[in-house]
Amino acid sequence: MSGIMDSYDVVVVGAGPAGAAAAFVCAEQGLRTLVLEKSTFPRDKLCGGFLTDKAIRLISSTFQVSLQDMQGAGLFEYEAHRYGLYFKGARIAEDLFDHPFRFVRRTTFDAYLLEVARSAGADISFGDAVVECEPEHGVVHTEGGKSYQASYVVACDGVNSRLRKQLPDDRFDPEAWRDRLATGFEVSVPRSECMPDLDHPRIFFGYLRNGYCWAFPRSDEIVLGAGGLNRANMGTFRERFLDYLAELEVPACCFSEVKGHPIPCGNYLTQPVWRRLLLAGDAAGFADSLLGEGIYYAILSGAHAAQAVKNGPQDPEAVATEYIKQINADVVPPLKYWDAKARMLYRGMNVPVLGPWAVKTIVTWKKKKLFSRISDGLPKEQLQAYVDDNG
Repeated sequence: MSGIMDSYDVVVVGAGPAGAAAAFVCAEQGLRTLVLEKSTFPRDKLCGGFLTDKAIRLISSTFQVSLQDMQGAGLFEYEAHRYGLYFKGARIAEDLFDHPFRFVRRTTFDAYLLEVARSAGADISFGDAVVECEPEHGVVHTEGGKSYQASYVVACDGVNSRLRKQLPDDRFDPEAWRDRLATGFEVSVPRSECMPDLDHPRIFFGYLRNGYCWAFPRSDEIVLGAGGLNRANMGTFRERFLDYLAELEVPACCFSEVKGHPIPCGNYLTQPVWRRLLLAGDAAGFADSLLGEGIYYAILSGAHAAQAVKNGPQDPEAVATEYIKQINADVVPPLKYWDAKARMLYRGMNVPVLGPWAVKTIVTWKKKKLFSRISDGLPKEQLQAYVDDNG
């Protein structure tokens, strides 16, 4: 613990949506808060950038901003009230959302949330990665040789989190984590080169096992991507994605721009805390297994971590108990529910010949509008009842 430069009530590692939420809630409550971010902002992040209606409501309540505030800041690149589902090139369903999906660029979106946190009083430090944490003492060390001490450290350092390795074996199993890890590939193509008239999101099943491809509209370009479970697509992932691009007649010159990134896929942690260290967002595996939605769960878990710290600043055991309680009440139930739906969908989709029928049947069952329910969110009582019935 030698060489401590400064001390804070809370150090947040990572300035994405989870980190911004944790920093805002802490700073708003008067806690001396520091955010350590390895990149410089604005920075891009591979992400389809879709926001569900429940995510919009959560952003508004967490950061105390209105939908009009977000619109006035130019946050939304595109809004769509309908969607199309395809099995490879064949359309199998199309429907309207009860509320629109909104699409953002992470460059703009993350910078906006972080600025709200800064305005609440959080200090921000860019360009120096945290490489080590001492959970017992709340100390972090950076690549640049700096050290900071805090009552609590909230790790929001993403799916490749270094700080997650500090958890004991009964709270983090690296092998189980890798078994449920997915990969996403993505490329942005000018509208003049591909699908110039696309005005709503399209989701394509059938190209990947245990995954899907997408085409999301922005004002000046189309975001084309694919995401799927690694172990189900081992060795063929990039090839399958390039086949998808070729069928959409994307110019071959764009293929070199394809980038990949890991995605949590059912490997969420139910006890993402140890001593004075709490994990939130992708670092704790909080993304749903069906569509890979992560922004909503990042903000929700970041805010819960901050609330736990605020309510028990002098007692690490009380903070841990409170955070685990909130995570297992609000975050884990929907993740379990959508993981079960994803398994059902992909089991049917992977059966030869039955694939298109299985997808259509599951997503339109009794006209429940599966994707609208994802966007709007399910009642907490329904989710808890599912967990109680299914373990």
